[in-house]
Amino acid sequence: MLIINVVVVVVVVVVVVVVVVVVVVVVVVVVVVVVVVVVGLAVKVVIGKIITLIKTTTTATRQQQEQQQQ
Repeated sequence: MLIINVVVVVVVVVVVVVVVVVVVVVVVVVVVVVVVVVVGLAVKVVIGKIITLIKTTTTATRQQQEQQQQ
């Protein structure tokens, strides 16, 4: 009986540990995915603003040069 009890306890402990590890891994993966998506969106927005700024600056510079030439 004692051996059976020990085996049952060991099996339960192993199952609990495996479940906890799986849950932790899933949570970590979800957090990483969310962080990557958020960072990706932020980078996209920043790059978009930089491109807009460069376009605006270039257009303004061009207009100034054209006015000076006239």
